[in-house]
Amino acid sequence: MATSSSSSSATKLLTAAASLTHLRRPMATCSAARLVPQPPDLIRWVRREGGSVHPGLKIVNDGASSSLGATVLSTQPIPGGSDLISLPSGLPLRFDSSVEPGSALDRLARRVPEELWAMRLGLKLLQERAEVGSFWWPYISNLPEAFSLPIFFSGEDIKSLQYAPLLHQVNKRCRFLLEFEKEVKSLLADLTPNDHPFGGQNVDASSLGWAMSAVSSRAFRLHGEILPGGKHTDVPMLLPLIDMCNHSFDPNARIVQERDSSSSKMLAPRLSQKDILSKIHQ
Repeated sequence: MATSSSSSSATKLLTAAASLTHLRRPMATCSAARLVPQPPDLIRWVRREGGSVHPGLKIVNDGASSSLGATVLSTQPIPGGSDLISLPSGLPLRFDSSVEPGSALDRLARRVPEELWAMRLGLKLLQERAEVGSFWWPYISNLPEAFSLPIFFSGEDIKSLQYAPLLHQVNKRCRFLLEFEKEVKSLLADLTPNDHPFGGQNVDASSLGWAMSAVSSRAFRLHGEILPGGKHTDVPMLLPLIDMCNHSFDPNARIVQERDSSSSKMLAPRLSQKDILSKIHQ
């Protein structure tokens, strides 16, 4: 994943590189199938909830002819400086203060090592996936049904990985998922339905791996609330629709958060076309 940040402007607190091409991220290949065969219209949902989407953008699912899955493409040249996607602060999915301290979800999250932060947010993703009528269902239902990441490889395929540091990390994550599955089942065993964070649904290493993969391949670290003294929290979050754009070392768009000195709430992110000619229309 290729991201960049900049603090050269008072109004641009964080910039992440993104590209609206149809090339998938390395080591984050998704299956073409989404969680449901006909998911809700994600662009319509973003607009309905107060966001904006440039009329020259559309979601394309290449599943019929390839394994690229759903991605965002432009249908026309877009001038540099144009806002492509703007999200209100309530649309990004994150693990935040809405999780009740001491709840089962909070206790599970505290057992996740800091370096595996994607699993922490993944628990929140699983909770929302299990919740009937979840606010984020239009987004979650558009996520891939499966990910072709090394943690889902067979034992023999994992052994065939030639890069030793990668093999070490894959084995480490596989061991974590198997051990964490036991911890999850132990903690949830005696909970009442009302206290169960996943609606009583079974959570195993496979579903935990799906959630961790979804987050690790799509999430961005952006500024959260403003702390006393003017600093911001650093919060990993999933950005609906924006995270369908591909990362690139040669980006033609960027994510921007603008300063709002009148509020301590999380700054709303937007995807903006860089000041270069668009070459991404079909």
